[in-house]
Amino acid sequence: MNNRNLAQTIKNKALELGFEDCGIIKIEAVHDYGNKLKERLEQTPLSGPMLEYAYKYAAPEKGYDWAKSVVVCVTRYGKYQVPEHLQGMIGKYYLFDYKLQEYAQECLKHHEFEKYLGELGLKAARELNGITAARWAAYKAGLGVIRKNNFFYSEQGGSWVIIETWLIDQALELIGSSSLAECPDHCHQCIDACPTAALSQPYCTDMSRCITRLTWGLRSLPDETQRENLGKWIYGCDACQDACPMNRGKWEEIEEFPGLAELAEKITLEKLVSMEPETVAEMLTPRFWFIRRETAWLWKANALRAMGNEYQPEFGPWIQSACSSDNDNVREMAEWAFSKINMNK
Repeated sequence: MNNRNLAQTIKNKALELGFEDCGIIKIEAVHDYGNKLKERLEQTPLSGPMLEYAYKYAAPEKGYDWAKSVVVCVTRYGKYQVPEHLQGMIGKYYLFDYKLQEYAQECLKHHEFEKYLGELGLKAARELNGITAARWAAYKAGLGVIRKNNFFYSEQGGSWVIIETWLIDQALELIGSSSLAECPDHCHQCIDACPTAALSQPYCTDMSRCITRLTWGLRSLPDETQRENLGKWIYGCDACQDACPMNRGKWEEIEEFPGLAELAEKITLEKLVSMEPETVAEMLTPRFWFIRRETAWLWKANALRAMGNEYQPEFGPWIQSACSSDNDNVREMAEWAFSKINMNK
């Protein structure tokens, strides 16, 4: 089988398994991601601690010296029912992140795809956190565009897609031809919608101000000047994606995600504040795995901050009780929330 036919065979299998789209790029195509990352760090120097790690994605062959190409597959998750009380509290991407959900059909199809690559005689590698710059690779593979909010958009799924990448040991290439138009010059709805001004300019997110990173990417509490703008988000944020007109009509709640309804019943601000650390680790960490076991206190701190920002009278006893927490971070956030609601009375 020649390289062109092999590349098309791989894409055909991806589509057969239910991926929205698939493309293949030579590994050299991601090397310029390093320049893009350097530009971002120059524009947003405070993002440095959160983005320095990403330089490895510009040269994935340093960890896999046999790698010659990147296979990119796109999965649409904008088809699932979102529990109403979690809207505006947990980013939708994280509700449907299937990577550690062995029973999810998306996870099963990834295993099947990897098995198929092996059956074709290809050596392949994939990593949980991504093996290269996924959005950049998907763009280079011609599967869609990157918009002003820095999210990758596919034709069918808008930005509500998960991108997976595999390195393979054969030099293949299969570039798509997306018909998506670029963002209109006059549109800045995503920028206007960002509560923390992390999107101060198009195509440039300041990760030191991005709600998503401030809810799960810290090892300490967010600065007091940032807390109010975080609103009730406790894990991730959808503000810029929800505001984007290019996403209109892309989400269709036509399926239930396995196990989410049962889990959602256990996720309220009050239950999070009172939840034992062991329960957090056992129930939440396997699905929302960006908050590690050692920083599980973030769940309580984020819930208390959300209570302070979206205060309801029934939150009062929970906030007061947390002011006596054994955890310094939880106690500090409870005291902040208690002070905030008293100032607003």
